[in-house]
Amino acid sequence: PVWCHLECRQEPSFVLDMAKAWAKECGGKATLSLEVEKASLRLEAVLPLLPHFDHVLFSRDFVQAQAASDPPPEKRRREAGVEDGLPPGLQDHEAVRFPRGCRTT
Repeated sequence: PVWCHLECRQEPSFVLDMAKAWAKECGGKATLSLEVEKASLRLEAVLPLLPHFDHVLFSRDFVQAQAASDPPPEKRRREAGVEDGLPPGLQDHEAVRFPRGCRTT
Protein backbone atom coordinates (compact mmCIF):
# COMPACT_ATOMS: atom_id res chain seq x y z
CA PRO A 1 0.00 0.00 0.00
CA VAL A 2 1.16 3.50 -0.76
CA TRP A 3 -1.67 5.64 0.63
CA CYS A 4 -4.33 5.32 3.33
CA HIS A 5 -7.08 7.88 3.85
CA LEU A 6 -9.04 7.94 7.11
CA GLU A 7 -12.16 9.91 7.90
CA CYS A 8 -12.61 11.16 11.44
CA ARG A 9 -16.15 9.88 11.93
CA GLN A 10 -15.39 8.11 15.19
CA GLU A 11 -13.86 9.52 18.34
CA PRO A 12 -10.42 10.99 17.56
CA SER A 13 -8.76 8.54 19.97
CA PHE A 14 -10.07 5.64 17.87
CA VAL A 15 -8.79 7.27 14.67
CA LEU A 16 -5.40 7.75 16.35
CA ASP A 17 -5.27 4.02 17.15
CA MET A 18 -6.06 3.24 13.49
CA ALA A 19 -3.33 5.63 12.30
CA LYS A 20 -0.76 4.05 14.61
CA ALA A 21 -1.73 0.55 13.46
CA TRP A 22 -1.41 1.62 9.81
CA ALA A 23 2.00 3.17 10.42
CA LYS A 24 3.18 0.04 12.20
CA GLU A 25 1.93 -2.21 9.41
CA CYS A 26 3.55 -0.12 6.66
CA GLY A 27 6.71 0.72 8.54
CA GLY A 28 6.16 4.42 7.88
CA LYS A 29 6.64 3.93 4.13
CA ALA A 30 3.14 4.94 3.05
CA THR A 31 1.27 8.23 2.99
CA LEU A 32 -1.50 8.70 5.55
CA SER A 33 -4.23 11.34 5.21
CA LEU A 34 -7.14 12.38 7.40
CA GLU A 35 -10.44 14.08 6.67
CA VAL A 36 -12.19 16.01 9.44
CA GLU A 37 -15.78 16.85 8.50
CA LYS A 38 -18.01 16.83 11.56
CA ALA A 39 -18.68 20.34 12.83
CA SER A 40 -19.35 18.87 16.27
CA LEU A 41 -15.72 17.81 16.73
CA ARG A 42 -13.60 20.09 18.89
CA LEU A 43 -10.27 21.27 17.55
CA GLU A 44 -8.60 20.30 20.82
CA ALA A 45 -9.69 16.69 20.30
CA VAL A 46 -8.32 16.64 16.74
CA LEU A 47 -4.92 18.26 17.47
CA PRO A 48 -3.24 15.09 18.85
CA LEU A 49 -3.96 13.37 15.51
CA LEU A 50 -2.12 15.85 13.31
CA PRO A 51 1.50 14.72 13.84
CA HIS A 52 0.54 11.23 12.63
CA PHE A 53 -0.75 12.33 9.22
CA ASP A 54 0.95 13.59 6.08
CA HIS A 55 -2.16 15.42 4.87
CA VAL A 56 -5.23 16.67 6.76
CA LEU A 57 -8.39 17.94 5.06
CA PHE A 58 -10.89 20.05 7.00
CA SER A 59 -14.47 20.55 5.82
CA ARG A 60 -15.94 24.02 5.54
CA ASP A 61 -18.49 23.11 8.23
CA PHE A 62 -15.72 22.11 10.66
CA VAL A 63 -13.72 25.29 10.01
CA GLN A 64 -16.74 27.55 10.36
CA ALA A 65 -17.81 25.83 13.59
CA GLN A 66 -14.34 26.28 15.05
CA ALA A 67 -14.16 29.93 14.02
CA ALA A 68 -17.60 30.64 15.45
CA SER A 69 -16.86 28.99 18.78
CA ASP A 70 -13.38 30.43 19.21
CA PRO A 71 -13.33 33.23 21.80
CA PRO A 72 -11.07 36.26 21.35
CA PRO A 73 -7.39 35.70 22.34
CA GLU A 74 -7.64 37.85 25.47
CA LYS A 75 -10.55 35.77 26.78
CA ARG A 76 -8.75 32.49 26.00
CA ARG A 77 -5.69 33.59 27.96
CA ARG A 78 -7.75 34.89 30.86
CA GLU A 79 -9.91 31.75 31.15
CA ALA A 80 -7.17 29.20 30.64
CA GLY A 81 -4.32 30.99 32.33
CA VAL A 82 -2.12 30.03 29.37
CA GLU A 83 -1.88 31.13 25.77
CA ASP A 84 -4.96 29.80 23.92
CA GLY A 85 -5.59 27.14 26.58
CA LEU A 86 -3.49 24.71 24.54
CA PRO A 87 -0.32 22.90 25.49
CA PRO A 88 2.91 24.78 24.74
CA GLY A 89 3.94 24.46 21.12
CA LEU A 90 0.43 24.00 19.75
CA GLN A 91 -0.70 27.63 19.90
CA ASP A 92 1.00 28.40 16.58
CA HIS A 93 0.10 25.17 14.82
CA GLU A 94 -1.52 25.81 11.44
CA ALA A 95 -4.58 23.80 12.42
CA VAL A 96 -5.17 26.20 15.30
CA ARG A 97 -4.43 29.38 13.37
CA PHE A 98 -6.58 28.80 10.29
CA PRO A 99 -10.04 28.75 11.90
CA ARG A 100 -9.19 31.88 13.85
CA GLY A 101 -8.36 33.58 10.58
CA CYS A 102 -11.82 32.71 9.31
CA ARG A 103 -13.62 34.39 12.20
CA THR A 104 -16.03 37.04 10.97
CA THR A 105 -16.72 38.76 14.31
